[in-house]
Amino acid sequence: MDEREAVVEISKREETGGYRATVRDLRTNDHVDVTAIGNDDDHETRTPYKHVCKLRLPADETPSVGYEPEGQRIVVRAGDRTYYRHELPAEPR
Repeated sequence: MDEREAVVEISKREETGGYRATVRDLRTNDHVDVTAIGNDDDHETRTPYKHVCKLRLPADETPSVGYEPEGQRIVVRAGDRTYYRHELPAEPR
């Protein structure tokens, strides 16, 4: 199976409290998929939380970024496999 290198970036928007998760191809720097969780806007804002991780994905499948609300996790899937899972930080009470 041919693989491609990618990076997943997860950031929290301070002003809105929402998250944005992006998968980007490292070779071309193209955004493969983007998803917003919660109240997120498209403006550049301060990010009090940012998580970045490299991963390898199959070259012949298009990955998608998803959200599992029961565990508050960001997941990256391609085909029928999960390639990445990241639990979002708990909000202080």
